[in-house]
Amino acid sequence: MGTPKERHQQTEIELLRARLRSLRRAVDETEDLLNRYINAEQALRESEERFRLLVAAVKDYAIFMLDINGNILSWNSGAQRIKGYTANEIIGKHFSIFYTEEDLQDGKPPRELVIATEEGQYQEEGWRVRKDGTLFWANVLITAVFDEQGKLRGFAKVTRDMSDQKKAEEERERLHESEVQLERERAARQQAELLLQVRDEFLMATAHELRTPITALVGYTELLKRRLELGNLSVERMERPIQAVIEQAQRLERLTNTLLDMSWLEQGRVKLQRQAVDLRDITQRVLDSFTLLAEHHQLNLILPSSPLVIEGDEQRLEQIFYNLLQNAVKYSPNGGAITIELCAEKQQALIQVSDSGIGIGADDLPFLFDRFYRATNVSQHQINGLGIGLYIVKELVTLHNGTISVQSVPDHGTTFSIRLPLRP
Repeated sequence: MGTPKERHQQTEIELLRARLRSLRRAVDETEDLLNRYINAEQALRESEERFRLLVAAVKDYAIFMLDINGNILSWNSGAQRIKGYTANEIIGKHFSIFYTEEDLQDGKPPRELVIATEEGQYQEEGWRVRKDGTLFWANVLITAVFDEQGKLRGFAKVTRDMSDQKKAEEERERLHESEVQLERERAARQQAELLLQVRDEFLMATAHELRTPITALVGYTELLKRRLELGNLSVERMERPIQAVIEQAQRLERLTNTLLDMSWLEQGRVKLQRQAVDLRDITQRVLDSFTLLAEHHQLNLILPSSPLVIEGDEQRLEQIFYNLLQNAVKYSPNGGAITIELCAEKQQALIQVSDSGIGIGADDLPFLFDRFYRATNVSQHQINGLGIGLYIVKELVTLHNGTISVQSVPDHGTTFSIRLPLRP
């Protein structure tokens, strides 16, 4: 067992051994931690070196760091290739050196850093300047770099040269514009061809319209000449040829006036002689003069009991009614009823001219008031005309601050409706 003193010494030895073991474990743990720290630091250094080498080796992108003021801190080979500066030439300079004079005057470089700081990053495409002064189209990304405490440490800037893509895009746009221009020219050629066709048809129709009265005039004047030479000048034998000459001359006059009206309307030279006119009187006069021309038709006139007064040009209003009646007679070759109805409707005079003729197809209706347009369901040999009567009607109605519309059913007839403002 030993003496108490020996037992006490033995206990102290045991405690000392325990402390030594504990100290050894602490030393081992400290050594392990130190080794792990050294290894981690080495790995971090190796990682940073690999990243630096990776960034430095990138040639397609300019990748560099800026301090918080925008001064350049680092430079990779891609930056040198794209922008033309070596690291020694550019590090320490402000990144605004890459911007155009216009962007500098606009304060663009500092504004980009403010946006990147507030929003985390800034991205755009725009023109940048190389060392030699040439411009290139760049895609730019500026990213704000913050430390663990949220303090701004600087900016990472990545720039990509998009000049080739820009040129390709511009080339595509140029080709597209060329295609559009070619399409315009093609449409213009088609329009020109259509106008030539319309012109030829108009000239043919005009020649056809002129031939009939001219032939009649020549025939009747030759007849009068022969009778004059033969001395056969009785009133009875002279009256009919003279009347025919007068009628055909009047027909030529109407045709000439129609062509002149079309020309003057196109040039804006038609001026209305406005006065207060009662449409009932004008309609009645035109209808009375039309009786002989519509001898195979039934003419109906429906008038209001009270005056229908507008501010208008009496002669031009008569021309409107005459053209519509002539159109109704022409497109009702087999006779039938033609009705003219006048009434007041919502502070307007409503004039409707209806026939029971061949009608107009739905495809023709939108173009009916165009110059030289004739419905496709008739030919010049069936029904003559220049295709300008309805054009003149519409223009004259418009000059009277009115509107005209048409409704038609093939083989069932057509109704033209005119609305003119009533005189207050």
